[in-house]
Amino acid sequence: MQLGILSVQQAYRSIESGDSPFAKSGSCNVDVACPEGNNYRDQINAVARYSIGGGLCTGQLVNNTAQDNKRYLSTANHCISTQSDANSLVAYWKYENPTCRTPGGSASGMPINASGNSIAQAGGATLRATYPPADTTLVELNTAVPTSANAFWLGWDRGDTVPASAVGIHHPSGHEKRISFENQPLLSTDVAPSGVPGEKHWHVSGWDLGTTEQGSSGSVLLNPQKRLVGVLSGGAASCDYNFDDYYGRLNVAWEGGGTSATRVKDWLDPGSTGATAIDGKSTCLQPTVTLTLDANARAGTTALMSVAISGVTGPYSVDWDVDGDGVSDRRKTGVTGRPRTTRLPAAGAAPRSWPTSSTPPAARPSRRRPTRCVAAARRDGQ
Repeated sequence: MQLGILSVQQAYRSIESGDSPFAKSGSCNVDVACPEGNNYRDQINAVARYSIGGGLCTGQLVNNTAQDNKRYLSTANHCISTQSDANSLVAYWKYENPTCRTPGGSASGMPINASGNSIAQAGGATLRATYPPADTTLVELNTAVPTSANAFWLGWDRGDTVPASAVGIHHPSGHEKRISFENQPLLSTDVAPSGVPGEKHWHVSGWDLGTTEQGSSGSVLLNPQKRLVGVLSGGAASCDYNFDDYYGRLNVAWEGGGTSATRVKDWLDPGSTGATAIDGKSTCLQPTVTLTLDANARAGTTALMSVAISGVTGPYSVDWDVDGDGVSDRRKTGVTGRPRTTRLPAAGAAPRSWPTSSTPPAARPSRRRPTRCVAAARRDGQ
């Protein structure tokens, strides 16, 4: 029997198998299930581990100004630089430990198997743009992101402003997803660090919580506005020496080498809007909420309100915020699309009701369209 080598892959900080019993991510890493991840639940859903040939890296979905959920995945040039690399891409979504293991504890350093604990997406990708000086690559996944991934498309910021702090979400050693925090301002560098791909970087001087490792390459760096500003090139950081990581800068990759194949601008701003930053976007559809108030309702009296929901398949949960303080005063679950009524008590009859000196704020509960599905009305289970 003869064996042939079909391809050779180059990888940096991403060469270990995520299922190897000998490759363990450091115990100082922080599970995304930990409380520290609570403010980044959407952004966490954008990030995936992926394999290319024999290597493992991290990538993340990114939004574009057309807001059309194109399957653009941002990562590092040293992970994917050719169409041949992109052809072999297999993404793994939701590869996360379900509970928060204590950072620094022995359990935090024991990996879980990707098999059975992730959602695989095969089919490869199409290379859209790659630019080595900023160590940045953008590909478009060839197949649909699995619905069960509950995916999120990250917003981005291509501005030159140095972030005052940063968050990284990644797959260290190709293992389950982790989150890292830098609480100090970053540095903008234009000199290639020794052994690190590229030369145009955001420099993380030292992680305050968590770290990065091989397999974290290509992972997102978020600014305080939770927008992507760079992707991980490499550095010296580990649980033993938690300093000096470098991320290829989006503001440089934006114009890249001046062609559609070397700059991300053509793909992330297809309409040439000139936007310098956009927010992220989920696959969660927004229901349309119509609120009807009893015409005879007066301040200080019990009011009957009716809500009708359309645009998304139910059932829904409806939160009523009577006094506009952002806190739900009443919740109804199992609501179908047909009109549903609720009786709100007179002022003084409940801890939170509208002021007796004003007309009941009919618009506050749900006349506005929610900015997320979990605002005024949401599908049950979301």
